[in-house]
Amino acid sequence: MRENTKNLWKNPDYRAKQVESHKLFAKNNPDKIFRGNPGTINSEKSNNKSINYDSTWEKEVIVQSNMIDKILSINRSGLSIPYYYEESLYYYVPDFIIETVEGKFLVEVKCKFLFNYDPKTEYKIKAGIDYVSSNLSFKKYIILMDEDLYLDSSQKLFNLDRFLELLEIKD
Repeated sequence: MRENTKNLWKNPDYRAKQVESHKLFAKNNPDKIFRGNPGTINSEKSNNKSINYDSTWEKEVIVQSNMIDKILSINRSGLSIPYYYEESLYYYVPDFIIETVEGKFLVEVKCKFLFNYDPKTEYKIKAGIDYVSSNLSFKKYIILMDEDLYLDSSQKLFNLDRFLELLEIKD
């Protein structure tokens, strides 16, 4: 994120205006913004046989993972990775651990808007990368953004090729 954008977000008045603007945009364009719709879905590839999800994007990742033979398991990460932002301690909870025939991946599903404008995002990502690099059981840290997940702006056509590419699954 650019430094001037980070500084703007530190201003409470600017932040409040942006949040209100975002809410208005989301209200008027529900198909183009964060698709929050938390729930639970059954998954034969989960240790618990069901997985909680926080958005329809996360749900789609679970559904697609269930249909791919080379994905061995998908579970909520259950991790709480510490990181610092503005001298305060926070904890980052990545979305999933996906295990494939190629290895184990720590996966974050993130919309591009939050990726670009949430000032904590870069610190969370660094924490995820550092965690994976210091933990030999993981092959890679992956961020799946909405633009990676879908082939079209209506977000109805899942981009299976890109999903397999990011998980390093080969035919």
